[in-house]
Amino acid sequence: MNNFTTYLGSFLLATLMTSVTIPVSAQAIDQIADRLELAEVIAKYSSAADFSDPDAFAALFVEDGVFEFYIRDAKEPYERRVSREVIRAKQESWKESKRISGIKTGHHQSGLSFNELTADTARPQNMLLYT
Repeated sequence: MNNFTTYLGSFLLATLMTSVTIPVSAQAIDQIADRLELAEVIAKYSSAADFSDPDAFAALFVEDGVFEFYIRDAKEPYERRVSREVIRAKQESWKESKRISGIKTGHHQSGLSFNELTADTARPQNMLLYT
């Protein structure tokens, strides 16, 4: 490394460490918190599915929750499950079939965006690579 590279690295590090205050509204902070909470739910979804934990999977949904998943470009859901109980039962069935067949799964999530995010409604969209 030459002196210029060392100097530039030190300058950039010092710049990054400098405190900058940006005014942010309480509403913006709430929306950021909501986005992080939803991202955590999506991560827990992958974990519960991959580790075959029907209780943890179902706990991600409200009692009358609806779980739909679509195949790319489909207009209608490939499968639709209504209620936490039905969602849990389907995951329990899937867990047993994975155990019998020796299937191991991986849910890889990316591209999280929010089509709608209000105080009462969240409609996230996410890409899933299922292996």
